[in-house]
Formats: sequence, structure tokens, C-alpha cells
Amino acid sequence: MSPDGVVLAVDAGGSTTRALVLDASGEPLARAVAGPGNPTAVGVRAALAALHDAVCAALAEAGRAAAQVVSAVVASAGSDRLVSAEHLTGHLGLAPGVPFRRVPDLLAMYFSATDSDAGAGLIAGTGSVAARVGDGALERVVGGTGWLLGDGGSGFWIGRRVVRAVAAELDGTGAATSLTPAVLADLGLADDRRPREGRPFVLGELVDTAYGAEPVRLARLAPVCFAAAGAGDAVAAGVVAAAQDELAVLVRAVAGPGPLVVGGSVWRRGVEGSLAPGGALRGALAGRDVRPADDGLLGAAVLALRALGRPTLRLRAAAGPPARP
Repeated sequence: MSPDGVVLAVDAGGSTTRALVLDASGEPLARAVAGPGNPTAVGVRAALAALHDAVCAALAEAGRAAAQVVSAVVASAGSDRLVSAEHLTGHLGLAPGVPFRRVPDLLAMYFSATDSDAGAGLIAGTGSVAARVGDGALERVVGGTGWLLGDGGSGFWIGRRVVRAVAAELDGTGAATSLTPAVLADLGLADDRRPREGRPFVLGELVDTAYGAEPVRLARLAPVCFAAAGAGDAVAAGVVAAAQDELAVLVRAVAGPGPLVVGGSVWRRGVEGSLAPGGALRGALAGRDVRPADDGLLGAAVLALRALGRPTLRLRAAAGPPARP
């Protein structure tokens, strides 16, 4: 192996695409960030462009070329049927025969927090998914069926319930909630409740705004819900509690020996610090070896080094131990 050979790790998510270049011993050399890399959410062309931009920027910062990559792993959310592994290797300009894997983002996140080949993982972000890991691979996956068919407890799931609660208050069929002024402000809508065609003017604007954007964009309202729940709003607290119940279903479905790695924006920014006493999710987590992970970039690097038979201790040391809940 050339002494200039490098390892490439990529975590292509629904919000950003992160690339990491390491030397063959596991020493990080350079990082770069680009736009969303989930082909299901943003389309194949945009996802490939983000992947290309992140990888090229990281390689340039490291002073290396794609031809010097000796092992690569791309962790990606979204369907692998939209972009094949062969398409990815050609798009990245990797040399023929270079070890390359495209892995689910959940598997990469799992290995970001543990070296154990058996355990479980849960992502609660824009979407939600959980899996049982065995022999270093996904054995059983639950959830992850997208905004239309599932994603219980996810950012989208919360956001949809938030906007429905606001619509219900404006319609006069739901309870008053501090979510209403917060959501209207977030969406840039004036709280104009003068009647128009039998309903408040702002309700019509809310409907048009909600239906005029990609459904998954409702996930942006999840932080609004967590803030309102923390301030004592009963409607928001009910949404957060129901989201935790949904996530508990996923956790129980993949329960078993080994660590449980958890991550995603909803977990980090709302669920982790608001587990309801006696709630279903707290019960599902009781007695588990819960290990938080920020994303799948470190795990992708671990898997790329494993493909070369290289130890990952140096990489783990550079990243530091995972934070404990």
C-alpha cells in the first residue's frame, strides 16, 4: 500500500453531507461539509452533487486525490435503489478494485459509538428507524418507512401534529396552545383572525403554507414543540409524550443484548433531556447500555478501516469516548 494512501468516510444525511479523510493508520487529515445527500429527500442529482462537493473538498484539504483512496465507505439515508454502489464509485472517481461499501446511516451511527458487532441502534431525526445489529450487519430493521407510511416519533411526526394542533385552535375545535403564535412566527404568518369565507384568514394561509412545501419540511417545527413543552404548554407536552411512546415501540422491537446506540436531531435536542418519569420510552431504555452518537461519520471511518484490517483504536482515541446520558 502506498504511504500516501488514504481512507474516505462519508455520512450523507437528510440535512448535510459530511466527508472525512484519514491516513491508513486512522489519523484524521481533513473534513468537509456540503448540502443534503439523501436521494429520497432531495433527488438523485442534488444528492450526488453534495456527495461530490464534500468529498472533493475534503480530499483537497488533505492534499490527496481520489486515485489515492484505498478504502471508502459511504453511509447514506434513503433508498439504495436510487443510486447503486457502482454509480457511486464511478461518480467519486475511485480506482478500480478499491474496497468500497455503501451502508445504511443507522449502521454507521451504530459503529460511531461502539465496536461491538451485536447490539441495537435508534435514529430519531427527521425520520425514525431502529435496527438489531448482529455480526456487524443489520439483522432486523423497524420503522424508517418515511413520512407517509411511518416514522413514528420523528421530527416530521412531531411537526405534523404541531401544525394540526395549531390548525385546530384556529378552527375553534382544539385547545388553546402557545404553539400557535410560535408556529405562525416561525412560518412568517401574521396572526390575522378576521373571517374570510367562514374561517380565520390566517388558517387559510397556514393550510396553503403547509401544503405548498415538501411534507418532511414540517420537521422544522419539532424544536418549537420541545420549547413549548419545556415551558409548560399542555398541548406540546402531549405531543412530546406521544412521540416518546412511538420511539419506545421501535426500541422494544429491537431489544436484546449489547449496547443501544441512539442519535438523531430529535433525540439530541428534545427527547434525551425530557424522558417522562414512568413513560414508555424511559421503561424501554431501563437497564440498557445506552450510548449516544452524533452522526455516522465516525462509524463510516471505522468500517472503512476494518475493510483494510486496520485497528480503530487510534481513531477512537482521537474522537474521545462517547458521552453518557
